Amino acid sequence: MSKKPTAEELLEGDEYKKVQELDHEEIAEFVMKSLQYQNFFTVAFKLSMVSISAIVLAQVIIHWDGGESFLGLLAGVLITFTAGVLIHEILHLIAYFLLGARKLSIVPKWSQGAVVAAADQFVIGRRGFYFLAMTPFVILTAGAFVALFYTYGIYYHMVLSFLFFHSMACIGDFGMASYFYENRDRTIYTFDDMENEKSYFFELKQEI
Repeated sequence: MSKKPTAEELLEGDEYKKVQELDHEEIAEFVMKSLQYQNFFTVAFKLSMVSISAIVLAQVIIHWDGGESFLGLLAGVLITFTAGVLIHEILHLIAYFLLGARKLSIVPKWSQGAVVAAADQFVIGRRGFYFLAMTPFVILTAGAFVALFYTYGIYYHMVLSFLFFHSMACIGDFGMASYFYENRDRTIYTFDDMENEKSYFFELKQEI
Protein backbone atom coordinates (compact mmCIF):
# COMPACT_ATOMS: atom_id res chain seq x y z
CA MET A 1 0.00 0.00 0.00
CA SER A 2 1.39 3.37 -0.99
CA LYS A 3 2.01 6.03 1.63
CA LYS A 4 -0.68 8.67 1.94
CA PRO A 5 0.40 11.82 0.07
CA THR A 6 0.51 15.33 1.49
CA ALA A 7 -1.60 18.17 0.12
CA GLU A 8 1.50 19.57 -1.60
CA GLU A 9 2.23 16.24 -3.27
CA LEU A 10 -1.32 16.02 -4.57
CA LEU A 11 -1.18 19.53 -5.99
CA GLU A 12 2.32 19.35 -7.46
CA GLY A 13 3.10 15.67 -8.03
CA ASP A 14 2.81 13.89 -11.36
CA GLU A 15 1.33 10.75 -9.77
CA TYR A 16 -2.05 12.36 -9.10
CA LYS A 17 -4.72 14.08 -11.15
CA LYS A 18 -7.39 16.42 -9.84
CA VAL A 19 -10.90 15.07 -10.32
CA GLN A 20 -12.93 17.60 -8.31
CA GLU A 21 -12.42 21.14 -7.06
CA LEU A 22 -15.32 22.43 -5.02
CA ASP A 23 -16.01 25.82 -3.54
CA HIS A 24 -17.48 25.24 -0.10
CA GLU A 25 -20.68 26.90 -1.30
CA GLU A 26 -21.04 23.97 -3.72
CA ILE A 27 -20.79 21.21 -1.10
CA ALA A 28 -24.56 20.92 -0.58
CA GLU A 29 -25.15 20.42 -4.31
CA PHE A 30 -22.30 17.88 -4.45
CA VAL A 31 -23.80 15.95 -1.52
CA MET A 32 -27.27 15.84 -3.06
CA LYS A 33 -25.83 14.51 -6.31
CA SER A 34 -23.92 11.80 -4.43
CA LEU A 35 -27.11 10.77 -2.64
CA GLN A 36 -28.66 9.86 -6.00
CA TYR A 37 -26.39 6.84 -6.27
CA GLN A 38 -27.74 3.50 -5.13
CA ASN A 39 -25.00 2.09 -2.93
CA PHE A 40 -24.31 0.91 0.60
CA PHE A 41 -24.34 4.37 2.20
CA THR A 42 -27.39 5.79 0.45
CA VAL A 43 -29.40 2.63 1.15
CA ALA A 44 -28.16 2.57 4.76
CA PHE A 45 -29.26 6.17 5.25
CA LYS A 46 -32.72 5.56 3.80
CA LEU A 47 -33.25 2.37 5.82
CA SER A 48 -32.00 4.09 8.98
CA MET A 49 -34.38 7.00 8.50
CA VAL A 50 -37.34 4.72 7.80
CA SER A 51 -36.58 2.65 10.90
CA ILE A 52 -35.90 5.64 13.16
CA SER A 53 -38.97 7.50 11.88
CA ALA A 54 -41.19 4.50 12.57
CA ILE A 55 -39.77 4.03 16.08
CA VAL A 56 -40.03 7.71 16.95
CA LEU A 57 -43.59 8.05 15.62
CA ALA A 58 -44.74 4.93 17.47
CA GLN A 59 -43.16 6.07 20.75
CA VAL A 60 -44.59 9.58 20.43
CA ILE A 61 -48.09 8.14 19.94
CA ILE A 62 -47.74 5.62 22.75
CA HIS A 63 -46.32 8.09 25.27
CA TRP A 64 -48.14 11.25 24.19
CA ASP A 65 -49.12 13.40 27.14
CA GLY A 66 -50.31 16.65 25.61
CA GLY A 67 -48.42 19.86 26.22
CA GLU A 68 -45.53 18.27 28.09
CA SER A 69 -44.82 15.95 25.17
CA PHE A 70 -45.04 18.83 22.71
CA LEU A 71 -42.56 20.88 24.74
CA GLY A 72 -40.23 17.88 24.86
CA LEU A 73 -40.31 17.52 21.08
CA LEU A 74 -39.70 21.23 20.62
CA ALA A 75 -36.81 21.17 23.10
CA GLY A 76 -35.30 18.28 21.17
CA VAL A 77 -35.31 20.32 17.97
CA LEU A 78 -33.64 23.26 19.69
CA ILE A 79 -31.01 21.05 21.31
CA THR A 80 -30.29 19.25 18.04
CA PHE A 81 -29.51 22.44 16.16
CA THR A 82 -27.56 24.12 18.95
CA ALA A 83 -25.64 21.90 21.37
CA GLY A 84 -26.24 18.86 19.15
CA VAL A 85 -24.53 20.49 16.18
CA LEU A 86 -21.54 21.42 18.33
CA ILE A 87 -21.23 17.90 19.77
CA HIS A 88 -21.57 16.43 16.26
CA GLU A 89 -18.70 18.57 14.97
CA ILE A 90 -16.55 17.87 18.05
CA LEU A 91 -16.93 14.16 17.30
CA HIS A 92 -15.74 14.84 13.76
CA LEU A 93 -12.72 16.64 15.25
CA ILE A 94 -11.97 13.67 17.51
CA ALA A 95 -12.15 11.38 14.47
CA TYR A 96 -9.80 13.72 12.59
CA PHE A 97 -7.39 13.69 15.54
CA LEU A 98 -7.41 9.88 15.70
CA LEU A 99 -6.63 9.82 11.98
CA GLY A 100 -3.60 12.04 12.59
CA ALA A 101 -4.81 15.59 11.92
CA ARG A 102 -3.60 18.30 14.27
CA LYS A 103 -4.61 21.60 12.61
CA LEU A 104 -8.22 21.42 13.73
CA SER A 105 -10.99 24.00 13.93
CA ILE A 106 -14.74 24.46 13.91
CA VAL A 107 -15.67 26.97 11.22
CA PRO A 108 -19.02 28.79 10.97
CA LYS A 109 -20.66 28.80 7.55
CA TRP A 110 -23.23 31.53 8.06
CA SER A 111 -24.49 31.49 4.47
CA GLN A 112 -25.39 27.82 4.88
CA GLY A 113 -26.63 28.14 8.45
CA ALA A 114 -24.06 25.64 9.69
CA VAL A 115 -20.76 25.07 11.41
CA VAL A 116 -18.28 22.49 10.16
CA ALA A 117 -15.32 20.64 11.60
CA ALA A 118 -12.18 21.25 9.58
CA ALA A 119 -8.64 19.90 9.39
CA ASP A 120 -6.91 22.33 7.06
CA GLN A 121 -4.68 20.71 4.41
CA PHE A 122 -5.14 17.26 5.99
CA VAL A 123 -5.32 14.55 3.32
CA ILE A 124 -7.72 11.70 3.86
CA GLY A 125 -8.49 8.60 1.82
CA ARG A 126 -11.56 6.43 1.40
CA ARG A 127 -11.43 4.31 4.56
CA GLY A 128 -10.38 7.21 6.72
CA PHE A 129 -13.26 9.24 5.34
CA TYR A 130 -15.75 6.49 6.19
CA PHE A 131 -14.55 6.62 9.80
CA LEU A 132 -14.66 10.41 9.84
CA ALA A 133 -18.13 10.65 8.32
CA MET A 134 -19.87 7.95 10.35
CA THR A 135 -18.45 8.66 13.83
CA PRO A 136 -21.08 11.24 14.94
CA PHE A 137 -24.00 9.26 13.52
CA VAL A 138 -22.98 6.00 15.18
CA ILE A 139 -22.12 7.50 18.58
CA LEU A 140 -25.04 9.92 18.90
CA THR A 141 -27.64 7.53 17.50
CA ALA A 142 -26.49 4.78 19.86
CA GLY A 143 -26.40 7.25 22.73
CA ALA A 144 -29.95 8.43 22.01
CA PHE A 145 -31.30 4.88 21.96
CA VAL A 146 -29.61 4.16 25.30
CA ALA A 147 -31.02 7.41 26.74
CA LEU A 148 -34.55 6.29 25.89
CA PHE A 149 -34.26 3.58 28.54
CA TYR A 150 -33.38 6.12 31.25
CA THR A 151 -35.73 9.04 30.52
CA TYR A 152 -39.44 9.67 30.78
CA GLY A 153 -41.98 12.43 30.26
CA ILE A 154 -40.72 15.61 28.68
CA TYR A 155 -37.15 14.27 28.56
CA TYR A 156 -38.23 11.10 26.76
CA HIS A 157 -39.84 13.14 23.99
CA MET A 158 -36.81 15.43 23.88
CA VAL A 159 -34.58 12.41 23.18
CA LEU A 160 -37.00 11.10 20.55
CA SER A 161 -36.93 14.46 18.79
CA PHE A 162 -33.13 14.61 18.95
CA LEU A 163 -32.85 11.06 17.59
CA PHE A 164 -34.97 11.88 14.54
CA PHE A 165 -33.63 15.32 13.67
CA HIS A 166 -29.98 14.51 14.29
CA SER A 167 -30.22 11.39 12.15
CA MET A 168 -31.78 13.44 9.34
CA ALA A 169 -29.06 16.08 9.71
CA CYS A 170 -26.43 13.40 9.04
CA ILE A 171 -27.51 13.33 5.39
CA GLY A 172 -24.40 15.29 4.38
CA ASP A 173 -22.04 12.78 5.99
CA PHE A 174 -23.77 9.90 4.21
CA GLY A 175 -23.68 11.83 0.93
CA MET A 176 -19.93 12.41 1.12
CA ALA A 177 -19.33 8.78 2.11
CA SER A 178 -21.46 7.76 -0.87
CA TYR A 179 -19.09 9.58 -3.22
CA PHE A 180 -16.11 7.60 -1.92
CA TYR A 181 -18.01 4.33 -2.04
CA GLU A 182 -19.15 4.96 -5.61
CA ASN A 183 -15.49 5.48 -6.56
CA ARG A 184 -14.08 2.65 -4.43
CA ASP A 185 -12.32 1.10 -7.42
CA ARG A 186 -10.16 4.26 -7.66
CA THR A 187 -7.63 5.62 -5.17
CA ILE A 188 -9.21 8.93 -4.18
CA TYR A 189 -7.80 11.45 -1.70
CA THR A 190 -9.36 14.67 -0.49
CA PHE A 191 -8.37 17.68 1.59
CA ASP A 192 -9.79 21.06 2.54
CA ASP A 193 -8.15 24.40 1.87
CA MET A 194 -9.85 26.53 4.51
CA GLU A 195 -8.11 29.77 3.52
CA ASN A 196 -9.55 29.62 0.01
CA GLU A 197 -12.72 27.79 1.09
CA LYS A 198 -12.21 24.90 -1.31
CA SER A 199 -12.19 21.13 -1.17
CA TYR A 200 -10.05 19.11 -3.55
CA PHE A 201 -10.34 15.51 -4.71
CA PHE A 202 -7.41 13.79 -6.38
CA GLU A 203 -6.99 10.38 -7.94
CA LEU A 204 -3.86 8.28 -8.07
CA LYS A 205 -3.02 7.78 -11.74
CA GLN A 206 -3.09 4.18 -12.89
CA GLU A 207 0.24 2.72 -13.91
CA ILE A 208 0.32 1.53 -17.51
